[in-house]
Amino acid sequence: MLSFISANWEYILLGLYVVEKAIKLSPSKKDDLVWDMILKPIVDKLRNK
Repeated sequence: MLSFISANWEYILLGLYVVEKAIKLSPSKKDDLVWDMILKPIVDKLRNK
């Protein structure tokens, strides 16, 4: 799995970018995939310690 990610990291980032833009264009209140799903839980856990 790690070799697949390291060999195709450009396409993985491109896919995340496309999904992020599609979510931004949708009429939803939660319109930030990277912040809401990935970074915010990490920041919250670090802030609580």
